[in-house]
Amino acid sequence: MIQRIQTVFLLFATIFALAIFFVPVVYVSSGESLFLCSFFAKNLLAILIVAAFAALFSFAAIFFYKKRKLQIYLCIVAIILIISYFALLIFFFYKTENYRPGILLLLPVISLIFNVLAIKKIRADEKLVRSLNRIR
Repeated sequence: MIQRIQTVFLLFATIFALAIFFVPVVYVSSGESLFLCSFFAKNLLAILIVAAFAALFSFAAIFFYKKRKLQIYLCIVAIILIISYFALLIFFFYKTENYRPGILLLLPVISLIFNVLAIKKIRADEKLVRSLNRIR
């Protein structure tokens, strides 16, 4: 399980998806003060849930290493959740006049990239297994 590169990619995707919970992502300024919007805010519960499920699906895909099609499906669902994370983020902060995205907004993008890399490697494994079955 751990000796496959896609497992490492999925582990990194999970780590970067979970890092969303511990770092500020967007700075919202109102007047003179600068507020740090973290994901523990009450009105951003939808974004919190989407980010948690994206991390959960990436982590769950690690343990389905014998079922490669299911593993690809879980990665695709995680990618869709990460994209919906950005859509919700734009929806919530578009109404705010003064907002500035933080540099750590790139964490979900990195998680998305690792999920795509994992899908490519899982498909390569599936292709290899199918070619070995034809030889028998």
